[in-house]
Amino acid sequence: METIWRDLRFAVRGLLQNPGFAAAAILALALGIGANTVIFSVVNAVLLNSLPLRTLRESERLVMVWEKNPSLPGFIASRVPVCLKNYLEWKRQAQSFEGLALYGMSSFRLTGKGDGGNLKPEQVSGAEASADFFFAAWHPAAPGPELPN
Repeated sequence: METIWRDLRFAVRGLLQNPGFAAAAILALALGIGANTVIFSVVNAVLLNSLPLRTLRESERLVMVWEKNPSLPGFIASRVPVCLKNYLEWKRQAQSFEGLALYGMSSFRLTGKGDGGNLKPEQVSGAEASADFFFAAWHPAAPGPELPN
């Protein structure tokens, strides 16, 4: 412990002998700590706390339903996406579920007008979801335009 106090006194004495260097060192430390705090606060607020998985409500109550198609080979037969007609019928008859929603991964062709209209279409991945998908899985949306049913 004696050595730490001796080193601290030596450091303070050195900083007092060179006040310009002391000011530059303290300013550099203050800027570094401040920038680090700001960056962490932004990353925490924007990326970490706003992840949808953190706001899933009662995720233990969510279930995913698949259809079965014995005419398909192997494992694929037991995990066929639900067709729209069946989903609408299940939704009409549902009594045990608070809500039903439909979603599926898909690919889309993105086109647009640009430099003389010669932009090539681009294939992009995405998802399609029914309007009640967000209500069933997440807290109700913020005020704004609603998706049509």
